Amino acid sequence: FQGGVINAITKSGGNEFDASLRYSFWQQDWDSQSPAGESQSDELNETYQATVGGFILKDRLWFFGGYREIPGSSTTSLTSTTQESYTTSTIEERWQLKLKGAPSPNHVVEASHLEFEGGSTMRAGLPAGDLRAATGVRTDPRETTTLSYQGVLTPNMFLSLPATEKKATIVSGPSDIG
Repeated sequence: FQGGVINAITKSGGNEFDASLRYSFWQQDWDSQSPAGESQSDELNETYQATVGGFILKDRLWFFGGYREIPGSSTTSLTSTTQESYTTSTIEERWQLKLKGAPSPNHVVEASHLEFEGGSTMRAGLPAGDLRAATGVRTDPRETTTLSYQGVLTPNMFLSLPATEKKATIVSGPSDIG
């Protein structure tokens, strides 16, 4: 084979604490309409985000945590034939926790867990015009857990062992978002 392998290990984590808070907002009626002239929601859609990270043991063990929530709504037309407008409500929440450790400069172990909860009501069905889908709730819960190891075993040997478990479902039913 032709080619080569380059391996570079940079410092993992940071030895200072850091955090962030973020708030964003928008409205559907701030956007321009399509040529069809559909109605648009004037409800304020907001996003909330927070992160925090830092060291537990300097140069050895670090943590990270993050959270995001996105509630929202938009007005849509069900089909071009019926011209029925309705408001779709959505909610997304996700959080993540991560630990990263370096028992020695050449070896790094990382564990991470991410959870996502999403739901919507009054969404368009497939095929478009299926009111049964618009009257129920759809939720999309997901979880991802990851464990990994990376290390330099010898000057000529690098080992990477990732393991991930992912759980994802799509659930629809005739109930309200709780």
